[in-house]
Amino acid sequence: DKTLSDIPVPKANEGYEGGSWTPTEPTEETKVEDGAKYTYTFVAQERSLKVNYVMDDEKGTALKAPYTEATSYDAA
Repeated sequence: DKTLSDIPVPKANEGYEGGSWTPTEPTEETKVEDGAKYTYTFVAQERSLKVNYVMDDEKGTALKAPYTEATSYDAA
């Protein structure tokens, strides 16, 4: 029989964290059967983006007030 030690430990790519198992998190008591699927889905990290409107001159003259927007990694 296969056990939890046969399931690879999930590792997030850059920009992702946390997450959850589907259908449920396998434990040492979970019997792993051939063909069974255990999927771990990571969540994109939260980020904030500051937008500045400046002229391309020596002083970097501001055209209007900057703003900050909440977003997540790899968002459009």
